Amino acid sequence: MAFLLVSIIIALFQCLVVVRLESYGTLSHLIMERKTSLVSTLTKFWALNYGIVLLYLVWLYPSFFSPLRDFPRPKWFLARLILSRFVLQEAQGEFIREIVDETHNDGIINFRELFTQRLLLTKTDLIAEILVQHPYDFVKPQNVRNFMRHFLGDGLIITEGEKHKLLRRNTDQAFGFRQIRDLYPTMWTKASDLVNEIDNLVSKQKDKGQIIEVMEWASKVTMDVIGIAGLGHDFNTLATPDDPLVKSYEAATGDHMLLYFVMSMWFSFEFVQKLPWNKNVMFKESTSQMKNICHRLIRQKKRALRQNPDLQVDILSHLIRTEKFTDDELADQLLTFLVAGHDTTSASLTWTCYLLARNPEWKESLQNEVRSILPKFTDGSNCDGGDDIARLLESLPILNGVLNEALRLFPTVPLTTRVAVRDTSLGGRLIPKDTEVLISPWLVNRSPGLWGGEDCVGQNFAKAELRCLIAAMASRFDWKLAMDNKDVIPAGAITIRPKNGLYLRVSRISAQ
Repeated sequence: MAFLLVSIIIALFQCLVVVRLESYGTLSHLIMERKTSLVSTLTKFWALNYGIVLLYLVWLYPSFFSPLRDFPRPKWFLARLILSRFVLQEAQGEFIREIVDETHNDGIINFRELFTQRLLLTKTDLIAEILVQHPYDFVKPQNVRNFMRHFLGDGLIITEGEKHKLLRRNTDQAFGFRQIRDLYPTMWTKASDLVNEIDNLVSKQKDKGQIIEVMEWASKVTMDVIGIAGLGHDFNTLATPDDPLVKSYEAATGDHMLLYFVMSMWFSFEFVQKLPWNKNVMFKESTSQMKNICHRLIRQKKRALRQNPDLQVDILSHLIRTEKFTDDELADQLLTFLVAGHDTTSASLTWTCYLLARNPEWKESLQNEVRSILPKFTDGSNCDGGDDIARLLESLPILNGVLNEALRLFPTVPLTTRVAVRDTSLGGRLIPKDTEVLISPWLVNRSPGLWGGEDCVGQNFAKAELRCLIAAMASRFDWKLAMDNKDVIPAGAITIRPKNGLYLRVSRISAQ
């Protein structure tokens, strides 16, 4: 309807211009004088057409015709967004928080960009309408899903509607209370491997301590945990990075692919594929290898389960035992768990270490709590009973307080987008189909009086893993920042992580 109105306006305006030119004899004179004048005139009309369209889309429509025009708008939003992102390099969540603090609103703010308008929700009751009450009125953006589908298949992150409901229901069984408890020994074993590897470096420096980049180690250990606990396969990246699946994963998701990811999600994957870019070949080959390896792991796991139905506990085994997934669906779920379970947890571990480095009094309290209550585990030895270590770690008030506060202050995904699939409403106000709606966990978690968040099928798995990793680190090491705090900049296209890495000087706690 909007573009029809624009076309009518342009046509009427052109007719008026032509009539006026003819009345002066200008148009006929120009055409008869020389051919180039016709080209010049047509060029001017073409420029005029697009000028009018641009004026309508940028100013007239959003200001006078858009159904979103009455929502409050921040001043100079687009200019400030560019300044924040590319000049000041502020955390995206902090920029949004500043905008919200100065913009009076009733729960919805209109972020008006050059050609688009997006709504930011600032109140938890409106967020609940999207995530709880009407979750299938709003879906992830189509261009994002189209791209991620080539990477993750039709896993929980990608699917919507009834298929998502079915997948969620069938997958929940693998993340139940009993299943997570059974995985604690595996997680603690890998946490012990982590501190042992770091200890080997620290011991060489004696009193000086060893500078380490935390994100690198966090990435390795969380990859190992999701490998064993999720796929029943030990990547052993703490010792060696030679596993084929890990290599393919890093080739497809490393920092060198950031621009490829951003362009594929902002424009379209089909458009990016047409570019003469070697990253297209790299992405296609690495994702194909990942899927082939996942299928091989599934076949191996099925054979092992037929031979021994009581085989070791892992998420893949639980999913196979439900008998509700085809091999292709299992592969899609494995890739989803690999990406979501690895990237988010490694970022959370990194930010937790950062917050403890910035708050040494809480770090010392955590160290004392862990070392006093877990004496038989603090030397890096493995534990036998999942219930024993789970019960101990889940009962530690400081450990769980630190974990929850780190997840609050540094949510792994600071901003997420949903799109209305039909005309709907929020807070009793019309939200037209195709409207983009923004939800910022960073904003919600840092706003006084506001608390909220979207339930995640793997949240208990992630918290169990973080309990083990943080407790193991606190039981063995002391650390402080080995870089200027101003250089610790939250950044990332999807998952938030330190832009410049996180460097800590780590030393061993003296025996007590």
